[in-house]
Amino acid sequence: MDINNPYILLLIPVAWIFVNKKNYLYLLSLTLLLVAFAQISLKEKQTIKYPSNKVYLLLDESYSMSCNDLKPNRLEYAKKQIKRFLDGVNKDFVLFTFDKFVHPIATKKDMGLADMDRFVDALGDDVKFARLAAKKLKKYAYLDTIKIEKTGTDIKSAIDSIDAIDRNKKIIIVASDGGEKEVEGDFIFWGFATKEGAKVPGYEGVSKLNIIGSKYFRYDEVEKLVKYINSLNVYSTQTVKVKKDISPYFTIPAALLFLAALIRKYLFVIALAFVFVPHSELKANDTLGCIYQFFGFHQKARKEFQKGSSDLAKLKTAIYYIIDDKCEQALPLLESIQSLTKQKEYDTALCLVRQKRYKEAYEKLRYLHREYTDDKKIAKFYNTLRRYEEQQKRTTIIYQAEKKMKKEKTQKPAGKKAPYSIKKENPW
Repeated sequence: MDINNPYILLLIPVAWIFVNKKNYLYLLSLTLLLVAFAQISLKEKQTIKYPSNKVYLLLDESYSMSCNDLKPNRLEYAKKQIKRFLDGVNKDFVLFTFDKFVHPIATKKDMGLADMDRFVDALGDDVKFARLAAKKLKKYAYLDTIKIEKTGTDIKSAIDSIDAIDRNKKIIIVASDGGEKEVEGDFIFWGFATKEGAKVPGYEGVSKLNIIGSKYFRYDEVEKLVKYINSLNVYSTQTVKVKKDISPYFTIPAALLFLAALIRKYLFVIALAFVFVPHSELKANDTLGCIYQFFGFHQKARKEFQKGSSDLAKLKTAIYYIIDDKCEQALPLLESIQSLTKQKEYDTALCLVRQKRYKEAYEKLRYLHREYTDDKKIAKFYNTLRRYEEQQKRTTIIYQAEKKMKKEKTQKPAGKKAPYSIKKENPW
């Protein structure tokens, strides 16, 4: 704690000695005003927010990118789309390739120049000649140096490497045909493969598009991706210690006490007004309900909200119904709400989950997650339902109906069991 004018505090005991105690409101007001003039400041931690809009673009160069479902192959098609992306994006970027490891290629500052190390390897040991040759290359020539490697793909390791390089918030784009494992994290998947897939050169297996992550753009949606990236505003935070002047915390009470001293004859009338006005028609049910809810009087709050007809009152009433597991009463209220879309859709999804209507809840949460990508609460709810859906999409054995089994039994020779069928069934 720092005091800029400590000598002013010496006037406080003088005031208490010489000022008439009957004027206690003036005395308290003067005391607080002197403390404010002393300019007391406290050290506190403050979080500073600053823009962190760097884009990390990870291009898959594993062997599966040699499939030709995108012409001439996935990697070459991806290079063309990336050039269009880099022409349209308005943020700094860093380009990496990856297979099982990440390899830095270029940044926005390089623009048309290729990565020096790659050209030293390509053109020989003469570094001067390599640099001179690189300067004469066309824009984004470093993309043409990227070749397919005969290795597998490890997207999780690539993202972890970027997080280790830059611990601030950032935008990560993974340009790939996908991976076998689900990868957690905040990144954008740019899929360069088709759902039908294609045969991997030299192998019998077929490589298909395998979408990972919750944010996905198709291989031909480069304009849509550019628009989305340009609209993002990512911020990082840093905690620092700063001095905070607490003088206003004394100035405002001093002014209020001084005002009270001037109108103290009317304080009783004002107190009566505060007592009786909330019970008159001048009050708003929403306001009084929120006050009751704040202080924990939930039964009174519920009654006040039920009297109201605003969207806020309906939302609060629906929440109380959800708490009581009365979703059949909550859903009509939520459907009648015209505003408060985010809270309305979230609580509707919660009701649907409680009623085991998982498919409808999943659709609402998918819409919310697209609209409010930075809301952690919505993201957590959405990812939980998404994992549940993936676990339920399994092959199930569906036995024939009892009547059908009896009918087939009479048609087939005795001693044979009724057949059953195995088929894929959508659990929703």
